[in-house]
Amino acid sequence: MLKVLANVLMEWKEVGLVIFVYEEILKQREEEPQSYRDLGLALHKQNRDQEAIEMLYKVVKKDWDNRFPEIENIVLGEINSIISNSKTALKTDFIDENLITSLPTDIRIVIDWDADNVDIDLWVIDPRGEKCFYKIETQRWADTFRTTLLGDMDQRSFF
Repeated sequence: MLKVLANVLMEWKEVGLVIFVYEEILKQREEEPQSYRDLGLALHKQNRDQEAIEMLYKVVKKDWDNRFPEIENIVLGEINSIISNSKTALKTDFIDENLITSLPTDIRIVIDWDADNVDIDLWVIDPRGEKCFYKIETQRWADTFRTTLLGDMDQRSFF
């Protein structure tokens, strides 16, 4: 229920309250990377980018249960986006320099959900009319479309 509250508060742009709720969620669910990710992204929404990348990097560094494969890839994209777009210089010496890169993307889509027995498919059609979706067979989209199963939560990303 706290996650639902946080989502509503975010819609209302009550980021300070959202951060408080995500901190409470993290205390209760520190074994799940999504707790760190949600808090990190909320910190970024409040322009607390240094704290955001530090929180997000915890997802990259920790060995998670097998229920959360590839969550690190999604979070690395978010960390790099924050670093690239931050209005202030950020301290990044705690991050492996090989993981910091500029992501030349015009759009990035991440869909996540936390309900059981739900199937959400992301379909993208590029300006040339080429389709990208979960059953894609062409190599062109192979590295840009990812489905990550996170136990009770799934994430699909398109770069």
